[in-house]
Amino acid sequence: MRAILSTVTGLTKEGDIGNYKVYHKYIGYDSFDVIRLIWDDINVNIFIVNKGLMKPNNIGRKVFGYPELLFGNMIFTGDVNEDGGTLPLPEEITINTIKILVSDPVCSAGD
Repeated sequence: MRAILSTVTGLTKEGDIGNYKVYHKYIGYDSFDVIRLIWDDINVNIFIVNKGLMKPNNIGRKVFGYPELLFGNMIFTGDVNEDGGTLPLPEEITINTIKILVSDPVCSAGD
């Protein structure tokens, strides 16, 4: 499934990510939250560590359309289907889109 990974170290890459059971490998934590945003009428899900603010030395970034800082690595995917399964990220959302809509690091957890 097409997805884009954006890490706190500044790496942003596109990849083919399997089902949600392997997301922790990319996020760097065993559990995660899902945030749903709409960018230019395209539904996007962001998988992110669920206790990112409490994880030591984690980096916070602003994400367009979300009111709070998000901490940690992020996986961007498409919406969900009628059965609740995650869909691939639409081709309209590119690495450049992510680089524009996700800020550089703003602060570290504990700042």
